Amino acid sequence: MAPFRVIIVGGSIAGLALANMLEQYEIDYVLLEKYPTIAPQVGAGFAIQPNGARILQQLGCYKPLEAANEPVNSLSNVSFDGSLRMYEPEFGRWQEESHGSKMRFMDRRKVIETLFENLRDKSKILTSREVIKLFSHSDGVEIETGDGTVFHGDLVVGADGVHSRVRREIQRIAAEDTGRDLFPEDDAFTCEYRAIFGISKAPEGIVPDQAFKWFGEGRNYLCAPGPNGTLYWIFDMKNEEKTQGKSILRYTENDIEEAVTLYRGDVIKDGVTFGDLFDNRIRASMVPVEEGILKTCFYKRIVLLGDSWHKVGYIAIQSAATLANELKDAIIDEETPSEARLGLALGYYQKARQAKSLAVVEHSHQLQKMEALETPVTKFIQLKLAKYLSPEIMANATCQWYAWAPRLKHLPLSPQSNFLPFADEIKMKPKRRSKIITLLFALFLIIVVFLLYPHLQQKEAIVTYEAKKSLFTRLTGLDKDRSLQLHYNLSITIITAIISIESYRMSLGLSLLGSALPFGIASIFVGWEFVAPAYFALFVFHTGTKSYYYPCPRSIDLAAAQAFVFAYLVNYIPPIVCTFACSTFPSLLWSISHATLPLAIRPLAKWIARRSTGSIRGPAILWGDQDMKYTTRFFSLMSMFSLVGYLFSNPLKGQSGAKLLPLYLLVVQGGSLDPSEVRILLLDLIMMAFLCFIIWDTRRINASNAGLSTILLTISNALLFGPAVALANLWSTRETEWEASRQRQERPIDDKVVIEKA
Repeated sequence: MAPFRVIIVGGSIAGLALANMLEQYEIDYVLLEKYPTIAPQVGAGFAIQPNGARILQQLGCYKPLEAANEPVNSLSNVSFDGSLRMYEPEFGRWQEESHGSKMRFMDRRKVIETLFENLRDKSKILTSREVIKLFSHSDGVEIETGDGTVFHGDLVVGADGVHSRVRREIQRIAAEDTGRDLFPEDDAFTCEYRAIFGISKAPEGIVPDQAFKWFGEGRNYLCAPGPNGTLYWIFDMKNEEKTQGKSILRYTENDIEEAVTLYRGDVIKDGVTFGDLFDNRIRASMVPVEEGILKTCFYKRIVLLGDSWHKVGYIAIQSAATLANELKDAIIDEETPSEARLGLALGYYQKARQAKSLAVVEHSHQLQKMEALETPVTKFIQLKLAKYLSPEIMANATCQWYAWAPRLKHLPLSPQSNFLPFADEIKMKPKRRSKIITLLFALFLIIVVFLLYPHLQQKEAIVTYEAKKSLFTRLTGLDKDRSLQLHYNLSITIITAIISIESYRMSLGLSLLGSALPFGIASIFVGWEFVAPAYFALFVFHTGTKSYYYPCPRSIDLAAAQAFVFAYLVNYIPPIVCTFACSTFPSLLWSISHATLPLAIRPLAKWIARRSTGSIRGPAILWGDQDMKYTTRFFSLMSMFSLVGYLFSNPLKGQSGAKLLPLYLLVVQGGSLDPSEVRILLLDLIMMAFLCFIIWDTRRINASNAGLSTILLTISNALLFGPAVALANLWSTRETEWEASRQRQERPIDDKVVIEKA
């Protein structure tokens, strides 16, 4: 039986990348290119980002590309009036230390040449072979080329670009078989912008290793460094109307000249105009900026790859890797995969890459609208707010586009030292939480509050003291009210601490949980028995995405982490001392301490940041574990204070050492509850439910192996020593397990574990 053979149509970056992958996977193939040379002088610049660089490293062809081109070391934004709106001098360092490599712009032709030279057997690359017709059979495929040659194989991959012949053929074959158009281009592709892609000799005043963007109403520029003093640039212009499918326009030299004449005077950087850039051009071409993706990328034994399927070209290398992985898996299962087995492989390829491609297409569309200042809102964001974006915020945004990239799972990975591993290199398996689970937990909180709320309105105890006398005769050291209030306030202490800590976590910075102060203020008016369940519900809703767990930073702001212990002591030692030393319980002092903990942390954190001699910023801080020793110390302190509060009575009465059992254990002896007891029961039930949820959720993402026994042990801990102690211990354990599961593993996991619908 003949070996499984792939026919690749198109010597594009996607096509040649796939050829390299198949060669190293020892899968037979032939590549057909319609041009007489394998790297014709067409196209413009191409950006290689860390997610693509990792795959090129596996193929062994990244180093020559790295050596031949300038990296992007810094990034700046310039507004239409020529003013600098944002400058990030450490952009390249952040990217390299976080993801393993810097962004590089290079000539598309150079990438194609490098991929071609990397092939061991170049005889499989055939030029001047324009595809004329394609035939698909149950046991194979045939391709007829312009010179009359017929090529036979088992699978056709259309990597022949935006005007794909293979796409037209797959449309024809599917229509003949089914009578329907399964690949409707008119519905899939739209165009709102046109762009001039160019390469120029860099005019004077352009920094060699700096990329910059220019924003104007209805247009924008992107310029990036190239080799040998060149500059790659893209000039996007909004069209007068949106076009779709076959109505999308094609452009000529006259269209370029018209645009240049109209916008020649745009000052894009330090006195350099667009006219200067264009006059120094090496080449330039205008194309429609098409957006969209076909709902289906394969039919029988024909599959589309890269621009022939979707309109975001720079992710084509990743798509090729996913396709190569699936073909290799199919051949491992069946030496010559049947059409049914190929269908499974291509179906997974479509599912995995379609979700990512759709997300990238939508992101690119929104970014285009933002950078062209289409609306007053986007104009305000770009010109007023963008300058306040910190490197941490930018890194948090970009990491989500890199972390989920596939690799060639049947080839070894190059040694990496970057601080943020790719998702297939870690133990954790982040995935979106079911909305049903999230809603059920929120519903549980609402039901608990609803059932107990009427009792909070009672002004007098529902039962007599005699009915509860046996409950409180065993509470030594503190009288009934003081014991209850201490229990209540110790529980609130850990809640306020968690609210404060989570407000300094990067992934929650722009959410409703990004500030602890509103929750403290709300507690003054409605009480913590309502604020706590509201916060827990919001926390569960905001942490349902997979990006919260990975790749968004786990770490807490380092200066804030250093401030937690001191701020806690300053805030809570006074009410703790007064609780045991004063004749009346210091309720007001406790309330003030709960509400002002965030106010104590922030100025202290700023003071620490200003006086710090070491670095408190950078990828090592953002993605590392340097905050762990401070947060662990903080949780240990909280746990100790809570435990002491439950175990010891008032020493001034000479009754030290008596155990203070939580109220809900004593209540089961009979009788009903008065409002103060209901508040405690409500808070404790909610905290224990939250404990169980966090244990389950940590296990769900494979950050922990905890099961039912851990839940029972934690609940026992909460019953014996109070939920404050249990929650402090759990949060410390959660941080440790979370960090450990985000570290690079020796053996990467299967891509299929981490691919999920975006």
